[in-house]
Amino acid sequence: MYNENIISFIIFFVLSLIICLSILVISYFLGERTNKNSLYSKNIPFESGVNPIGDKKLQFSAQFYLIAVAFIIFDIESIYIYAWSIVIKETNWISFIEATFFIINLIIGLLYLIKKNILNWNKKR
Repeated sequence: MYNENIISFIIFFVLSLIICLSILVISYFLGERTNKNSLYSKNIPFESGVNPIGDKKLQFSAQFYLIAVAFIIFDIESIYIYAWSIVIKETNWISFIEATFFIINLIIGLLYLIKKNILNWNKKR
C-alpha cells in the first residue's frame, strides 16, 4: 500500500514535469519573435481597449486615498456585523452587548471622520 502511493506520486510528478516542459518548449518554437526595435505601439500598456494619453504620472489628491481607506475599513467591519446578524439567535446577551459596543465604535469613527472633514470634498483644508 505504501509503495503503491509512492509509485503513483512519482508517476504523477514525472508526468507533470513532462507536460510543463513540453508546453514551454512548444511555446518557445511557436511564439512570436520580436526584436528590441519593434514598433512603439507594441511597447505601450493596453488598458481596456483605450490607448494611454498624456503623462503616465497622474497625481491624485491625498483626500482620495483617505476616502478609499475609510471605505475599506467600514466595508470590512460591515462584514463582521453581517456575520453577527446571521448567528444572532444562537448567541447570548453578552454577544449582543459586544456587537453594540462594536457598532458604537463604528459610529465614533464615522463622527471623527466627519469632524476632520475627511468626507467633505468641497472645502479645502
